[in-house]
Amino acid sequence: PDGRIIFPPYGSSNVGIFDPSDDSYISGPSHGEGGNAFIGAALAPDGRVIFPPYGSSNVGIFDPSDDSYISGPPHGEGDGAFIGAALAPDGRITFAPFNSSNIGITSFNLDYAVGTGGNR
Repeated sequence: PDGRIIFPPYGSSNVGIFDPSDDSYISGPSHGEGGNAFIGAALAPDGRVIFPPYGSSNVGIFDPSDDSYISGPPHGEGDGAFIGAALAPDGRITFAPFNSSNIGITSFNLDYAVGTGGNR
């Protein structure tokens, strides 16, 4: 929402933050989720950036209002679960399955659900 571009950490220990207004890059907060943590991102309606878990056991959440990272809810889908995320018209974030046999769905308040319908 503030114009910066947020890079999800895959091989990095930190969230990447690029500011096109001055062409600067900073290494943002560390995530502590291990290697190959996230692939992809989606902007939530409330301005947070949601990272779909790949190697991480949890959904990743970056809040640009204070440049903080929090470990979101666990997904229980195993390693290499999801790759990519998209905002659905109803405000939920969906995760494309990679090794998971389910589509990942978060609700606006980021409670985690798997399968069809999700939780609201």
